Amino acid sequence: MEIKIKKENEIELFNDIFYGSCYYMTLFNLLKFYNRNIYRFLAYDTYYYDASYFMRCKKEKRDMDILKAEGIDVVFRSPKEDVVDCIKKSINGNRVAVIEVDTFFESFRKDTYKLKHNPSAILIYGFNDERNIFYCVEHTITNSLSYQTLEISSEDIRLSYKGFVDNFLKDSDLDYCFYDCYLTSDLCRDEFDYKSELMRNLKVNFSLISNGIRELREILEDIFRTVTDEERLNKDISDLIDRTNKFINAKQIDAYRFKDIFLETGELMLAIDDCIRSFNILRVTLTRYRLTRKYSAMNFIKLKENLDDIYSNEKKYIEALKKNI
Repeated sequence: MEIKIKKENEIELFNDIFYGSCYYMTLFNLLKFYNRNIYRFLAYDTYYYDASYFMRCKKEKRDMDILKAEGIDVVFRSPKEDVVDCIKKSINGNRVAVIEVDTFFESFRKDTYKLKHNPSAILIYGFNDERNIFYCVEHTITNSLSYQTLEISSEDIRLSYKGFVDNFLKDSDLDYCFYDCYLTSDLCRDEFDYKSELMRNLKVNFSLISNGIRELREILEDIFRTVTDEERLNKDISDLIDRTNKFINAKQIDAYRFKDIFLETGELMLAIDDCIRSFNILRVTLTRYRLTRKYSAMNFIKLKENLDDIYSNEKKYIEALKKNI
């Protein structure tokens, strides 16, 4: 027996920008699957720096509340249930299944299969009993814009789901990692004005964003101490690149969120571009060192100019944001 809720040529995929994590990319693809509005998620997020060296995201709305507002309800399944049987029940009930997985067990993932434990999420919209496969939306390289429709074996689904339960669920804030998703209505439950909600959220949280400039100064000073200490740099290089990627991704998300509201050539959007450019210089320098392991104290001392540039561009961004909201 074969069942598909939609044919592949009817599925619109979301690959515009990597939005923070595989979990959110799958939720965005779920919204696209049902022809719903992704902008409810974009309007209520606030990105800001903190001194613990991360780019944080404050969320004004719960994920499930946003989905409900878009006419999508979610039923949580216990991780103790047989995942393959549960998925088939979902599809037979005309419901999409979303499961969280460990890509260590996904045989099509050349970057992580039997190499690295890594959390991800899959949207499943059909199955074929004779071939023992599920029809899914998933990406093929970690944190990449490679989301596509794939055929994944039942065995991969079972093992990767169990891998997530064993390796990630117990250490997370989640109680569930299997979600039945279905439309409650062909129409959204309320009208949504993206621009007014985004602007309101930015005004409410502007102090959180602007206070982050002090946190950024501490972050940059710590980065400089790290890159001018070869032993410390060797120890922290991968983590430092990962966090730099998070800074860049947050700025790219802001650029994506703002692109239909503020002038592309306006002060705010240009300031975001400058922030991304200066962070990219840092990332290239760090990545080159990780590849070559050729340490030059003088080169990293010169990086201080780039770190100062990051700080200066962030100040310009905050000033431009204040003017525009």
